[in-house]
Amino acid sequence: MLIMYFLVSRYRPLVSEGSNKLNKYLFSYIIFFAIISGTRWCVGADYWAYRTQLSNSPDNYVYFENKEYLWYAFLWLHNKLGLHFSIGLSIVSFLQMFFLVKALKEYRYILLTLPFVLFANFFYWEMMNGMRQILAACIMFYASRFIYERKIYQYYSFLLICFFIHHSVLLLVPFYFIPNNIALANKRVICIIIFVGSVIIGRAPQFQAISDYASILTMFIGYDNYTDRVKDFLSDAPVEMRSLGPMYISLMAMCIISILYGPKLRIVYGKTIKQFDLWFNLSFIFSCSYFLFSSVDIVFIRPTYYFAFYLLVMVSLVLYYLYSNRNKYGSLYFIIWLICAISMFRDMQKNAAIYPYDLSIYKSILFHN
Repeated sequence: MLIMYFLVSRYRPLVSEGSNKLNKYLFSYIIFFAIISGTRWCVGADYWAYRTQLSNSPDNYVYFENKEYLWYAFLWLHNKLGLHFSIGLSIVSFLQMFFLVKALKEYRYILLTLPFVLFANFFYWEMMNGMRQILAACIMFYASRFIYERKIYQYYSFLLICFFIHHSVLLLVPFYFIPNNIALANKRVICIIIFVGSVIIGRAPQFQAISDYASILTMFIGYDNYTDRVKDFLSDAPVEMRSLGPMYISLMAMCIISILYGPKLRIVYGKTIKQFDLWFNLSFIFSCSYFLFSSVDIVFIRPTYYFAFYLLVMVSLVLYYLYSNRNKYGSLYFIIWLICAISMFRDMQKNAAIYPYDLSIYKSILFHN
Protein backbone atom coordinates (compact mmCIF):
# COMPACT_ATOMS: atom_id res chain seq x y z
CA MET A 1 0.00 0.00 0.00
CA LEU A 2 2.82 2.39 0.89
CA ILE A 3 4.63 1.68 -2.41
CA MET A 4 1.47 2.13 -4.48
CA TYR A 5 0.54 5.37 -2.77
CA PHE A 6 4.06 6.68 -3.13
CA LEU A 7 4.07 5.91 -6.86
CA VAL A 8 0.81 7.78 -7.28
CA SER A 9 2.11 10.73 -5.26
CA ARG A 10 5.32 10.89 -7.34
CA TYR A 11 3.38 11.36 -10.57
CA ARG A 12 5.00 14.49 -12.07
CA PRO A 13 1.88 16.45 -13.07
CA LEU A 14 0.84 16.32 -9.43
CA VAL A 15 3.49 18.88 -8.52
CA SER A 16 3.77 20.73 -11.81
CA GLU A 17 4.21 24.45 -11.51
CA GLY A 18 1.37 26.76 -12.40
CA SER A 19 -2.14 26.69 -11.06
CA ASN A 20 -2.64 26.22 -7.34
CA LYS A 21 -6.11 24.81 -7.87
CA LEU A 22 -7.11 21.28 -6.92
CA ASN A 23 -6.55 19.72 -10.33
CA LYS A 24 -7.37 16.18 -11.38
CA TYR A 25 -4.00 14.88 -10.22
CA LEU A 26 -4.50 16.20 -6.72
CA PHE A 27 -7.97 14.68 -6.70
CA SER A 28 -6.50 11.33 -7.80
CA TYR A 29 -4.10 11.63 -4.85
CA ILE A 30 -7.04 12.16 -2.48
CA ILE A 31 -9.33 9.55 -4.02
CA PHE A 32 -6.64 6.89 -3.95
CA PHE A 33 -6.12 7.52 -0.25
CA ALA A 34 -9.88 7.39 0.33
CA ILE A 35 -10.24 4.06 -1.47
CA ILE A 36 -7.44 2.24 0.34
CA SER A 37 -8.61 3.67 3.67
CA GLY A 38 -12.28 2.98 3.10
CA THR A 39 -11.69 -0.63 2.10
CA ARG A 40 -9.22 -1.36 4.87
CA TRP A 41 -9.89 -4.27 7.15
CA CYS A 42 -9.37 -3.89 10.88
CA VAL A 43 -6.90 -1.01 10.78
CA GLY A 44 -7.19 1.14 13.89
CA ALA A 45 -8.35 0.18 17.36
CA ASP A 46 -11.75 1.81 16.76
CA TYR A 47 -12.31 0.10 13.41
CA TRP A 48 -15.16 -2.09 14.63
CA ALA A 49 -16.80 0.81 16.47
CA TYR A 50 -16.92 2.93 13.31
CA ARG A 51 -17.99 -0.07 11.26
CA THR A 52 -20.89 -0.64 13.65
CA GLN A 53 -21.91 3.01 13.57
CA LEU A 54 -21.89 2.97 9.78
CA SER A 55 -23.96 -0.19 9.56
CA ASN A 56 -27.58 0.03 8.53
CA SER A 57 -29.05 -0.52 11.98
CA PRO A 58 -32.05 1.24 13.58
CA ASP A 59 -30.02 1.46 16.79
CA ASN A 60 -27.78 4.04 15.11
CA TYR A 61 -30.50 6.67 14.78
CA VAL A 62 -30.41 7.92 18.38
CA TYR A 63 -27.05 9.70 18.46
CA PHE A 64 -28.24 13.31 18.21
CA GLU A 65 -28.42 13.51 21.99
CA ASN A 66 -24.62 13.78 22.01
CA LYS A 67 -24.93 17.20 20.30
CA GLU A 68 -22.10 16.55 17.86
CA TYR A 69 -24.74 17.13 15.25
CA LEU A 70 -22.71 17.09 12.03
CA TRP A 71 -21.12 13.74 12.76
CA TYR A 72 -24.32 12.04 13.79
CA ALA A 73 -26.30 13.66 10.97
CA PHE A 74 -23.75 12.07 8.64
CA LEU A 75 -24.26 8.69 10.34
CA TRP A 76 -28.02 9.05 10.14
CA LEU A 77 -28.00 9.94 6.43
CA HIS A 78 -25.49 7.22 5.61
CA ASN A 79 -27.55 4.55 7.38
CA LYS A 80 -30.83 5.91 6.05
CA LEU A 81 -29.54 5.48 2.51
CA GLY A 82 -28.43 1.95 3.37
CA LEU A 83 -24.88 2.50 2.15
CA HIS A 84 -22.13 -0.04 2.76
CA PHE A 85 -19.93 0.87 5.72
CA SER A 86 -16.88 1.11 3.43
CA ILE A 87 -18.56 4.04 1.65
CA GLY A 88 -18.82 5.92 4.93
CA LEU A 89 -15.21 5.15 5.84
CA SER A 90 -14.11 6.31 2.38
CA ILE A 91 -16.04 9.58 2.70
CA VAL A 92 -14.41 10.39 6.04
CA SER A 93 -10.96 9.44 4.70
CA PHE A 94 -11.57 11.55 1.61
CA LEU A 95 -12.41 14.59 3.74
CA GLN A 96 -9.35 14.04 5.94
CA MET A 97 -6.96 14.02 2.98
CA PHE A 98 -8.93 16.69 1.10
CA PHE A 99 -8.28 19.31 3.77
CA LEU A 100 -4.62 18.29 4.12
CA VAL A 101 -4.09 18.58 0.36
CA LYS A 102 -6.10 21.80 0.15
CA ALA A 103 -3.85 23.33 2.81
CA LEU A 104 -0.73 22.21 0.93
CA LYS A 105 -1.85 22.79 -2.67
CA GLU A 106 0.32 25.92 -2.95
CA TYR A 107 3.31 23.87 -1.72
CA ARG A 108 2.42 20.61 -3.41
CA TYR A 109 6.03 19.45 -3.55
CA ILE A 110 5.52 18.47 0.10
CA LEU A 111 3.02 15.89 -1.14
CA LEU A 112 5.88 13.97 -2.78
CA THR A 113 7.39 12.83 0.51
CA LEU A 114 4.31 13.11 2.71
CA PRO A 115 3.19 9.46 2.08
CA PHE A 116 6.53 8.22 3.42
CA VAL A 117 6.03 9.92 6.75
CA LEU A 118 2.26 9.42 6.81
CA PHE A 119 2.42 5.63 6.59
CA ALA A 120 5.75 5.17 8.33
CA ASN A 121 4.81 6.26 11.83
CA PHE A 122 1.65 6.60 13.89
CA PHE A 123 -0.02 9.24 11.71
CA TYR A 124 -1.96 6.91 9.43
CA TRP A 125 -2.98 4.56 12.21
CA GLU A 126 -4.39 7.46 14.20
CA MET A 127 -6.22 8.79 11.14
CA MET A 128 -7.92 5.42 10.91
CA ASN A 129 -8.36 5.06 14.66
CA GLY A 130 -9.86 8.34 15.92
CA MET A 131 -11.38 9.22 12.55
CA ARG A 132 -13.83 11.75 13.91
CA GLN A 133 -11.29 13.76 15.90
CA ILE A 134 -8.68 13.52 13.15
CA LEU A 135 -11.22 14.81 10.62
CA ALA A 136 -11.66 17.87 12.84
CA ALA A 137 -7.86 18.14 13.15
CA CYS A 138 -7.41 18.06 9.35
CA ILE A 139 -10.05 20.75 8.88
CA MET A 140 -8.38 22.95 11.48
CA PHE A 141 -5.01 22.33 9.86
CA TYR A 142 -6.44 23.96 6.75
CA ALA A 143 -8.04 26.70 8.88
CA SER A 144 -4.62 27.57 10.33
CA ARG A 145 -4.15 29.79 7.28
CA PHE A 146 -6.64 32.17 8.88
CA ILE A 147 -4.38 32.51 11.91
CA TYR A 148 -1.62 33.77 9.63
CA GLU A 149 -4.02 35.97 7.64
CA ARG A 150 -5.67 37.23 10.84
CA LYS A 151 -9.18 36.39 9.65
CA ILE A 152 -10.91 35.78 12.94
CA TYR A 153 -14.40 35.14 11.60
CA GLN A 154 -13.23 32.49 9.13
CA TYR A 155 -11.11 30.74 11.77
CA TYR A 156 -13.86 30.51 14.35
CA SER A 157 -16.41 29.56 11.69
CA PHE A 158 -14.33 26.50 10.87
CA LEU A 159 -13.85 25.83 14.57
CA LEU A 160 -17.63 25.97 15.11
CA ILE A 161 -18.15 23.48 12.29
CA CYS A 162 -15.58 21.15 13.84
CA PHE A 163 -17.24 21.58 17.24
CA PHE A 164 -20.26 19.73 15.86
CA ILE A 165 -17.94 16.93 14.73
CA HIS A 166 -15.86 16.57 17.90
CA HIS A 167 -16.20 18.79 20.97
CA SER A 168 -12.53 18.54 21.87
CA VAL A 169 -11.74 21.09 19.14
CA LEU A 170 -12.48 23.72 21.80
CA LEU A 171 -8.82 23.28 22.75
CA LEU A 172 -7.93 25.32 19.68
CA VAL A 173 -9.95 28.39 20.69
CA PRO A 174 -6.96 30.37 22.09
CA PHE A 175 -4.52 29.41 19.33
CA TYR A 176 -5.85 32.07 17.00
CA PHE A 177 -3.95 34.60 19.12
CA ILE A 178 -0.53 33.01 18.51
CA PRO A 179 1.78 35.77 17.20
CA ASN A 180 3.00 35.39 13.63
CA ASN A 181 6.39 36.96 14.28
CA ILE A 182 7.81 34.24 16.55
CA ALA A 183 10.38 32.12 14.70
CA LEU A 184 11.15 29.13 16.91
CA ALA A 185 12.85 27.48 13.95
CA ASN A 186 15.84 29.76 14.54
CA LYS A 187 16.02 28.85 18.25
CA ARG A 188 17.40 25.37 17.73
CA VAL A 189 19.33 25.06 20.99
CA ILE A 190 16.47 26.40 23.10
CA CYS A 191 13.98 24.10 21.34
CA ILE A 192 16.19 21.07 21.91
CA ILE A 193 16.55 21.89 25.61
CA ILE A 194 12.78 22.34 26.04
CA PHE A 195 12.04 19.17 24.09
CA VAL A 196 14.52 17.07 26.05
CA GLY A 197 13.09 18.49 29.27
CA SER A 198 9.59 17.48 28.13
CA VAL A 199 10.77 13.95 27.41
CA ILE A 200 12.46 13.62 30.80
CA ILE A 201 9.44 14.94 32.68
CA GLY A 202 7.16 12.76 30.60
CA ARG A 203 9.06 9.66 31.69
CA ALA A 204 8.79 10.69 35.35
CA PRO A 205 5.90 9.66 37.66
CA GLN A 206 2.52 11.18 36.86
CA PHE A 207 2.02 14.82 37.62
CA GLN A 208 0.11 15.37 40.82
CA ALA A 209 -1.18 18.70 39.60
CA ILE A 210 -2.96 17.07 36.68
CA SER A 211 -4.97 14.81 38.94
CA ASP A 212 -6.67 17.82 40.59
CA TYR A 213 -8.63 18.82 37.51
CA ALA A 214 -8.30 15.81 35.21
CA SER A 215 -11.91 14.64 35.27
CA ILE A 216 -13.40 18.15 34.90
CA LEU A 217 -11.03 19.01 32.06
CA THR A 218 -11.74 15.87 30.07
CA MET A 219 -15.50 16.41 30.31
CA PHE A 220 -15.11 20.03 29.18
CA ILE A 221 -13.06 19.26 26.07
CA GLY A 222 -15.30 16.47 24.86
CA TYR A 223 -13.71 13.38 26.34
CA ASP A 224 -16.48 12.68 28.84
CA ASN A 225 -16.63 9.09 27.64
CA TYR A 226 -13.18 8.63 29.13
CA THR A 227 -14.26 9.81 32.58
CA ASP A 228 -14.16 6.33 34.07
CA ARG A 229 -10.62 5.86 32.84
CA VAL A 230 -9.57 9.14 34.42
CA LYS A 231 -11.11 8.05 37.71
CA ASP A 232 -9.04 4.88 37.52
CA PHE A 233 -6.01 7.07 36.93
CA LEU A 234 -6.80 9.20 39.96
CA SER A 235 -7.18 6.12 42.13
CA ASP A 236 -3.70 4.87 41.22
CA ALA A 237 -4.94 2.29 38.75
CA PRO A 238 -2.54 1.16 36.00
CA VAL A 239 -1.87 3.84 33.39
CA GLU A 240 -1.26 3.39 29.65
CA MET A 241 2.31 4.63 29.75
CA ARG A 242 4.14 4.71 26.44
CA SER A 243 6.90 2.13 26.46
CA LEU A 244 10.37 3.10 25.32
CA GLY A 245 10.22 1.01 22.15
CA PRO A 246 10.77 1.46 18.38
CA MET A 247 7.63 3.55 17.83
CA TYR A 248 8.41 5.87 20.73
CA ILE A 249 12.04 6.31 19.66
CA SER A 250 11.12 6.73 16.00
CA LEU A 251 8.62 9.51 16.75
CA MET A 252 11.14 11.14 19.08
CA ALA A 253 13.72 11.06 16.28
CA MET A 254 11.26 12.71 13.90
CA CYS A 255 10.69 15.51 16.40
CA ILE A 256 14.44 16.03 16.83
CA ILE A 257 14.99 15.98 13.06
CA SER A 258 12.38 18.69 12.53
CA ILE A 259 14.04 20.86 15.19
CA LEU A 260 17.59 20.31 13.93
CA TYR A 261 16.63 21.21 10.35
CA GLY A 262 14.41 24.09 11.42
CA PRO A 263 16.94 26.89 10.64
CA LYS A 264 17.82 25.43 7.23
CA LEU A 265 14.18 24.89 6.29
CA ARG A 266 13.34 28.45 7.27
CA ILE A 267 16.13 29.81 5.07
CA VAL A 268 15.08 27.73 2.07
CA TYR A 269 11.28 27.70 2.42
CA GLY A 270 10.50 30.44 4.94
CA LYS A 271 9.67 33.03 2.28
CA THR A 272 7.74 30.77 -0.08
CA ILE A 273 5.67 29.00 2.59
CA LYS A 274 3.75 31.83 4.21
CA GLN A 275 2.70 29.83 7.26
CA PHE A 276 6.10 28.25 7.82
CA ASP A 277 6.77 29.86 11.22
CA LEU A 278 3.27 29.08 12.42
CA TRP A 279 3.43 25.48 11.25
CA PHE A 280 6.85 24.95 12.79
CA ASN A 281 5.75 26.46 16.10
CA LEU A 282 2.68 24.22 16.27
CA SER A 283 4.81 21.24 15.29
CA PHE A 284 7.09 22.05 18.22
CA ILE A 285 4.05 22.30 20.52
CA PHE A 286 3.04 18.80 19.47
CA SER A 287 6.55 17.43 19.97
CA CYS A 288 6.78 18.76 23.52
CA SER A 289 3.19 18.13 24.63
CA TYR A 290 3.06 14.57 23.29
CA PHE A 291 6.18 13.47 25.13
CA LEU A 292 5.31 15.54 28.18
CA PHE A 293 2.14 13.48 28.61
CA SER A 294 3.63 10.21 27.41
CA SER A 295 3.45 8.72 30.91
CA VAL A 296 -0.11 9.91 31.51
CA ASP A 297 -3.32 8.23 30.41
CA ILE A 298 -4.28 8.29 26.73
CA VAL A 299 -7.01 10.80 27.53
CA PHE A 300 -4.31 13.48 27.82
CA ILE A 301 -2.39 12.37 24.74
CA ARG A 302 -5.35 12.40 22.34
CA PRO A 303 -5.78 16.22 22.43
CA THR A 304 -2.19 16.63 21.23
CA TYR A 305 -3.18 15.00 17.93
CA TYR A 306 -4.62 18.33 16.80
CA PHE A 307 -1.02 19.42 16.29
CA ALA A 308 0.36 16.16 14.90
CA PHE A 309 -0.07 17.10 11.24
CA TYR A 310 2.22 20.08 11.61
CA LEU A 311 4.99 17.65 12.52
CA LEU A 312 3.95 15.48 9.57
CA VAL A 313 4.45 18.44 7.23
CA MET A 314 7.76 19.49 8.80
CA VAL A 315 9.31 16.03 8.53
CA SER A 316 7.97 15.69 4.97
CA LEU A 317 9.61 19.03 4.17
CA VAL A 318 12.92 17.81 5.61
CA LEU A 319 12.76 14.71 3.40
CA TYR A 320 11.91 16.81 0.36
CA TYR A 321 14.84 19.14 1.07
CA LEU A 322 17.23 16.20 1.36
CA TYR A 323 15.80 14.58 -1.76
CA SER A 324 16.15 17.83 -3.71
CA ASN A 325 19.84 17.82 -2.69
CA ARG A 326 20.27 14.06 -2.98
CA ASN A 327 23.67 14.36 -4.64
CA LYS A 328 24.89 15.87 -1.39
CA TYR A 329 22.52 14.34 1.18
CA GLY A 330 21.47 11.09 -0.50
CA SER A 331 22.68 8.81 2.29
CA LEU A 332 21.21 11.09 4.97
CA TYR A 333 17.87 11.04 3.13
CA PHE A 334 17.83 7.25 3.26
CA ILE A 335 18.83 7.16 6.95
CA ILE A 336 16.08 9.58 7.97
CA TRP A 337 13.51 7.71 5.90
CA LEU A 338 14.62 4.52 7.66
CA ILE A 339 14.25 6.21 11.05
CA CYS A 340 10.74 7.30 10.11
CA ALA A 341 9.79 3.82 8.93
CA ILE A 342 11.42 1.77 11.67
CA SER A 343 8.27 1.73 13.74
CA MET A 344 5.94 0.59 10.97
CA PHE A 345 6.37 -3.16 11.34
CA ARG A 346 6.46 -3.00 15.12
CA ASP A 347 3.23 -0.99 15.02
CA MET A 348 1.60 -3.63 12.84
CA GLN A 349 2.77 -6.34 15.21
CA LYS A 350 1.50 -4.52 18.28
CA ASN A 351 -1.90 -3.74 16.81
CA ALA A 352 -2.34 -7.28 15.57
CA ALA A 353 -1.83 -8.51 19.15
CA ILE A 354 -1.14 -11.96 17.74
CA TYR A 355 2.11 -13.84 18.18
CA PRO A 356 3.19 -14.82 15.64
CA TYR A 357 1.30 -11.89 14.18
CA ASP A 358 -0.78 -12.14 11.03
CA LEU A 359 -0.26 -9.38 8.47
CA SER A 360 -3.63 -10.25 6.93
CA ILE A 361 -5.08 -7.90 9.54
CA TYR A 362 -4.09 -5.10 7.15
CA LYS A 363 -5.69 -6.58 4.06
CA SER A 364 -8.71 -5.18 2.29
CA ILE A 365 -12.34 -5.96 3.16
CA LEU A 366 -12.48 -7.49 -0.31
CA PHE A 367 -10.86 -10.58 1.22
CA HIS A 368 -12.57 -10.54 4.61
CA ASN A 369 -16.08 -10.43 5.98
